[in-house]
Amino acid sequence: MRRIIPTVIALSLVIATGLVHGYFTDRWQVNQAVRQAAESLKQMPTKVGDWESEPDRSETSGKLNLAGEQYLRFSNKKTGDVVKVALVCGRMGPVAIHNPDVCYKASGYTVGKKTTFALKELARTPTFFTADVKQLSTAKGGPERLFWAWRAAGKWQVADEPRHSFAN
Repeated sequence: MRRIIPTVIALSLVIATGLVHGYFTDRWQVNQAVRQAAESLKQMPTKVGDWESEPDRSETSGKLNLAGEQYLRFSNKKTGDVVKVALVCGRMGPVAIHNPDVCYKASGYTVGKKTTFALKELARTPTFFTADVKQLSTAKGGPERLFWAWRAAGKWQVADEPRHSFAN
């Protein structure tokens, strides 16, 4: 009987901390703010000036446990330039560990040096990471430049350790 009581107490504490952690990390449900952010992805404009978008596909679509994801390919009808946009939202864990520089490297690209880029033309001056990438098999296309950031506390920002920097 003396061994059962400590075991029951320890087991109760483990279960209780697991439940508390699951509640605060939205383990079993998506919180309202994340749900609203996921819905807002559907409101992306399809035309911006000379740029028009069409849905783009992603090999990771639906596989990353995200609350929402939107992949678009914008083409400039005058210049022929193309910009691909990937917007994702969800719990910080899945969003933070799938950085483009890591995922592109795992998908057969060489990834150049990561630097920061500030878009000073805008009032709030959002900051992004940027890196050049090139697919090792050149049959599929030329070099590309990636830009990525996280939106937290109402602004776009970067962090070397996003999982820790943006944790609620």
